[in-house]
Amino acid sequence: MANSIKVLAVDNSPVFLNYLSTALNNIDGIDVVATAATVETAREKVVSAAPDVVTLDVDIGGISFLKTFTSFYSVPVVVVTDSQSVNSVDAMNAGAVEFIRKPSGTNKDELDKFILRMATIIRYARITKLQPRKTAAKPAITSQPVATPIITAGSFRSDIVIALGASTGGTDALVE
Repeated sequence: MANSIKVLAVDNSPVFLNYLSTALNNIDGIDVVATAATVETAREKVVSAAPDVVTLDVDIGGISFLKTFTSFYSVPVVVVTDSQSVNSVDAMNAGAVEFIRKPSGTNKDELDKFILRMATIIRYARITKLQPRKTAAKPAITSQPVATPIITAGSFRSDIVIALGASTGGTDALVE
């Protein structure tokens, strides 16, 4: 299709990769133009296929590969994983625009809902305006000692809650 969203699907499971690419290709407006099962192939295909969006399982290369990938290639990355060692904040901090867990079973309704959600995420990822990656500023080193508050027993109030949240600013808003 002429206006289809071009997707590169990256996953180390041949079964899931086949399922994902076949199911997404059945969605109007989405075209899986390439698949990759290794870090090396993903690097080659992102250049040769010129996708609009990449779906990436972080089991391939881990968060460090995700950070490297998003710093070199200006394409939105959606993390799709069943890894319990990675969470959405880690993925977003590493450059992903979205994070979704793989379906845990083979129930048709669950799989259909997953693909419809993936299609929605891919559509939003395509229109995402990628920002240059920020790096946290290093604190200035001074020769003056820094005063630190002293908390003593009994100085805590258990009836006070401080909540922090981030919306359009993403996880970077929490750092600033």
